[in-house]
Amino acid sequence: MEVHSFRHPDSLKNIKIFSDADTGGFSEVHMDLTPCPPGHPSEGQYYGRFRGNISIELPVERPKIQRSGYAAWRTRERGRTLFGRQNWDCDPYTYLALKVKSDGSKYFVNIQTDSIVETDIHQHRLFAKRIGEWETIHVRQLESLPPPYTGA
Repeated sequence: MEVHSFRHPDSLKNIKIFSDADTGGFSEVHMDLTPCPPGHPSEGQYYGRFRGNISIELPVERPKIQRSGYAAWRTRERGRTLFGRQNWDCDPYTYLALKVKSDGSKYFVNIQTDSIVETDIHQHRLFAKRIGEWETIHVRQLESLPPPYTGA
């Protein structure tokens, strides 16, 4: 089951990008679609390029903010029906596969689950082994992940 792909020009409509700039920080984030090069097996399709600059500078006019420096993208919510929020049914699957080309920076994948607490997430470190090359990274089934972090 494919959750999201950047193969088509309109695929950016189904994601949301955000950073600490949304709360007064100074990080910059962009998501572009880049065409696959001629001769590539996916020629004629696109891939998403997430880029930007992270700033840990704190906004002087907002003294309550004590940490800064993040950028992210996520799929948009699937919407609601008469029966509530629509979710992906991941029960039949054993892993989430992500095809990425990393620059070697540390990245995390947050997976939000259908839970009593709507903000519960599972976090997985994205361990890229081939910097600058495409690779498929697998995140194991949610049932085997540790309980979500609830804060301290």
